[in-house]
Amino acid sequence: MEVLSNASWALSYISEYIEAVEIIIKNGILIKLVELIDQQNTSVLIPCLRILGNIVAGEDEYANQVLKTDAMNVFYKLLSHDNSNIRKDTCWIYSNLAGMDN
Repeated sequence: MEVLSNASWALSYISEYIEAVEIIIKNGILIKLVELIDQQNTSVLIPCLRILGNIVAGEDEYANQVLKTDAMNVFYKLLSHDNSNIRKDTCWIYSNLAGMDN
């Protein structure tokens, strides 16, 4: 779990760059990220949620890819999570989705 957490944090930092987001989407990593945020291990959940936040904060085309997954159902559950940072990051994602042009 520690390796997965460290890898997720590393990916969260590089997901701030559009080239990394394109790689995440093209290589099917997006689906795995949604699966990982649906678990209770916060050491993995938080960085994966940040990666998804970085994706939806970018191009609408990338946000649409997130919407094609089961992410919205998982985001809804996270709104009532005990961890306030998880709730905050989830609201940040919702605000970026609400601001999409299409």
